[in-house]
Amino acid sequence: MVKYSNCSAEGRDNESTKFIKINYPHIDLKKKQVTGTVQYKNRIYMTVLVDVQSNTCKVEGSVKDILPLTKAKKYEQMTDSEYIEHIKYKAHFFL
Repeated sequence: MVKYSNCSAEGRDNESTKFIKINYPHIDLKKKQVTGTVQYKNRIYMTVLVDVQSNTCKVEGSVKDILPLTKAKKYEQMTDSEYIEHIKYKAHFFL
């Protein structure tokens, strides 16, 4: 099993709590499964388990609760389905 974290400069300073982060805490090469999480201020709002082999995904949580917490305009925010599609795309890339 491989661990991967979305590495960027924002994670290296005190400003990192202002950003929504997508992390990939579990990548299982044998089962062809990837777990992605959507976090804001160190709290996980959504977890997506992508099974690349069976082309399915399981979703727990939602990002709708993040919208009022961020200072970004509503049109700048990604929806649940956009985060899910992003994580699914990355899962295929990792495997």
